[in-house]
Formats: sequence, C-alpha cells, structure tokens
Amino acid sequence: MNVRLIQQQGRVRLAREMLSRLRKDAAQRPWGKWILDLISAVLDCIRKDMDEAIPDLETDDKATNTIEDCARHADSLQMLMESTERATGRLAPQVFRESFAKLAEILLPGAKPPEILISSLAGPRNYSMDTKILEGLKPVYEKGYTEVQFPDHSAILHCPGPEFEDALQHAAVFHEFGHAFRAWVKGLQASGKALENKLPRYSVPEGTGLVQELEADAFAVRVAGPAPGFAVAFKAGDTESVTHPPRADRIALANLYLEPFTDDEYIHWAHTALQDELESGPHTFTDEELKEVCRSVDENISSVHNYASSEPYGRIKSLADRICSYVPPDILYNKLPVTVITEKTDNGKSQSHLRWNNDTIDDLPSMKDILNAGWYVRLNKKYWEPFVQGLGGSLDNAEDEFKAEAKLNRLLTKAMETVHLMKKFFQDRRGQ
Repeated sequence: MNVRLIQQQGRVRLAREMLSRLRKDAAQRPWGKWILDLISAVLDCIRKDMDEAIPDLETDDKATNTIEDCARHADSLQMLMESTERATGRLAPQVFRESFAKLAEILLPGAKPPEILISSLAGPRNYSMDTKILEGLKPVYEKGYTEVQFPDHSAILHCPGPEFEDALQHAAVFHEFGHAFRAWVKGLQASGKALENKLPRYSVPEGTGLVQELEADAFAVRVAGPAPGFAVAFKAGDTESVTHPPRADRIALANLYLEPFTDDEYIHWAHTALQDELESGPHTFTDEELKEVCRSVDENISSVHNYASSEPYGRIKSLADRICSYVPPDILYNKLPVTVITEKTDNGKSQSHLRWNNDTIDDLPSMKDILNAGWYVRLNKKYWEPFVQGLGGSLDNAEDEFKAEAKLNRLLTKAMETVHLMKKFFQDRRGQ
C-alpha cells in the first residue's frame, strides 16, 4: 500500500469538495460581475491544474507540489469569500461605495472605476482597508487561463461587525478611503515617502506607519469635515499602538486642519469641541509636523473640494433640527425630488403621476452632511438634551443616553440609505 499516494488522493478529494462548495457559495453572493468572474476563473484554473496532476501523483513529486498549490489557492479564495460581503442585508455598503466612487472620479481620472468589496468582521472593532486583495490570486490569471478583465484598482473595506449599526462611527470610512487613494495616486505616494524621510523617527518597518495614518486622517477631514475627527475623538480607543499615533495627536491634526475655517459656525463649534478633548493624552508629533502632513495632503488632492471651506452650518443645522424632531428618514430633507401631480382625464376621472424635479435631486444631503449633523446632535447639548428627553430619558442616566444614541444611529442609517435609494431610483428613471 502506497501511504503517500493515499494521503495525496485524500487531499485531492478534500480540495474537490472545497471547490464545489466555493462555487455554490459564490453564486449566492450579491457581488459585482468582476469578482464573480474572478472566482469562476480561479476555480477553473485550480480544477484544471488538479486534473492534470492527478495521473502523475504516484510517480512525480511535481504533481504533489501542484496539488499542494491548488489547495493553497483554494484556501486563499475561501479566505477572500469569508472576509467579504458579510453585511449583505444592509444598504450601508452601497452608500460607502457611492462616496468612494465620487472621490475616485476626481482622483483617478481616466482609470476604470475601482471595485470595492465590503466586509463586516465579527471580531475586530475597527475599520481597515486592504488594497492587495488580488495579490494571492495573481498566479491564476498570469497563467493565461482566463480573459477576465480585472479592475485597475480594487479593495476590501473591513467594517467592525459589532458596530456596523453605529452610523456615527461610519465617519471612519473616509480615513480608510485615504489609505486606498494613497496606494493608487502617485502624487500621494511620492509626497508620503517624502514626509516619512522628513520624519524618519516615526516610520515603522512593518505596518502602515504613523505618518501614513495621519495622512489618512488629514484626507478624511478634508473630504468629510469634522465627522472623522469626532469618530477618532469619541469612538477610537485611548491606547497607543505600534502603527497608529496617539489619539491626542490625531485629534490635534483634525483641529489644526479646521482652524482656518472657523468663520463658519458649525466648523467653529466643531473646532471647540475637539479642542476640549485635546487636553488629555500623550503627544508624539509637534504642531508644525502635523501642519506639514496637512499641507502635503492638500497639495496632492487639491482637486477634491474641501468640505470645511463650504460653509456647512446651514445644511448641518437644518438636518439637526429635523433629526431632533424625529422626522421619518424619508422626509429628512427640505425638498423631495418628486412632486405628485393630480390631473383630470378626458372622462372626468382623477389620475396621479410623479413629476421629477431635476433641480432638487442634487439638493439631497450627502453621507457627509448626515454624519456631521449626527455628531452635531450627539455632542451639542442644545440638541442632545431635548433629543434624550423626547425619548423619555435624562442626561443624568447613562442608560438613557445609550438608548438615545442607538436611536440616533438608526435615524442616521435610514437617512443615508433612503437618500441613496432615492438618488438611484431618480437616476434610473432619468436614464430611461
């Protein structure tokens, strides 16, 4: 009895079972065509290599190595599938993609739109961005077994499972977007390396490094305003890590970035709120070093509109007022993009139809506006106290505040999802 052959045959059987399961699982996932094509190509490649190696298992060590490679590729594919799209029941991933796509149009002109997968992890409590998801599968399409057209850029955005309903924390996704665009935009790469050379004591041999984290923070505040700074100040942990700067440094950077725009009432309020959180905690970077990070990011994404300079107070206050009135999310806006028109037909009957208002669809609040309004309600006692009291609670009771924040998060989540659906429906109708 050839024990080695029996072992290899058992490995082949397990690999075949995994391939069958993976193909079935992939078909049931609501992914874009490109990733389904990729999975199909990988599966076909693994099966082809395996079929060619099986006859030589007993005599050829190369065949054994091929089977081991096939099993490893199958494991990589399974990890990819298990780590993505666990949040399939929510619209939040589509909302994230929409914001990401708008930035990509500006920062990656001429490139095919990047593909982003969303993962909701059960363990980690932070967000992260992986821009190397295809690295482990390169051998498949380098062999020429498939003509699948892969995207120029792709990423997985990992979101924390336990906090996926925490809309206030969603502001952190703009920090992760900063990491992705740094990897893809040559100007950001070059300036980032130059910064690390200027500040060598902060570079980290392994991991993203302290400077890169601060660059992502500056990117987030520029494109989304104070909300990402609040997510760091009130949602991030206080402990310093090997790859991330102290919380106090990250708050200081957000505050320095907002400082020139405090003529706007909302930005002034946000600057003060962050300043109050700045008094405690260790600092690693000097103010001048933090300003250098901000300048570097500004120079390389100057084409992206600066949220803090757009006088957001009117938009944020209007949304905050409506949130505190517990207005249903679908009418959380000043105007809807449709008007119901009722007309008399020739036979005297009434007939109603919708008239699309082309000038109002762009007036709907963005994800950034909704998140900033949410933080304005949560941290501004003028709004937060009546919000909690309206739910029958009191600011003297921590449990009442916890329940009120959960209610606020549900309102914000539904508002973002509804705006997304309304825009998509309008765009689909307009394209007909």
